[in-house]
Amino acid sequence: MDEKEFATHEESKSKKKILLSFLSLFLTIIFIVFIVCACFNYYYEGYPIDGPSMEPTLAAEGDLIFVNKRSEIKRGDIIVIYISEGEYYVKRVIGLPGDELFANNGELYLKKSGESQFSLVDESYLTYEWTVNNTFDKVTVKQDYVFLMGDNRDISSDSRDSKIGQRPLADIVGRAAVWALPVKGIAGDIHAFFQKIKNGN
Repeated sequence: MDEKEFATHEESKSKKKILLSFLSLFLTIIFIVFIVCACFNYYYEGYPIDGPSMEPTLAAEGDLIFVNKRSEIKRGDIIVIYISEGEYYVKRVIGLPGDELFANNGELYLKKSGESQFSLVDESYLTYEWTVNNTFDKVTVKQDYVFLMGDNRDISSDSRDSKIGQRPLADIVGRAAVWALPVKGIAGDIHAFFQKIKNGN
């Protein structure tokens, strides 16, 4: 093999090596993306907001909220809960099992399970004046149930309504992820974009 043939052979080997390196990098990236997506899907699920019952925290149209499906539920959490086939509500957890609560002229009082006194609930997330159905008698949250209300209290259908009432803990899909609230609008825009593509618009 003369020098020219040797140089061509080495150049070909070098190109193959570079090509294999790029292919290996590409497959590694694909594998990492797959693992990240699988893990994300295991922990989180997205739900578009449909209806104004959680305004202004969540916009009636356009916002999308991701919930953590593996997280412990606490008072004050925004959650997605199963109501019936194909129907889910987004509400805020007000009372947990064993809690007692009542409302008087738009002020909410809570006695947590195991405590002896009621205290006024700090609801700084409310920006609307609560004027409709803003008084109700003492309620005790049943075992394995939660008491839910929407942030837009005047129009929200929630646990104050006997048709909905307290809801089983087992029906909670998950709670809103902390990082999901700041990006709810952007997430909604991206979701709407892909829905248009899916629908062929």
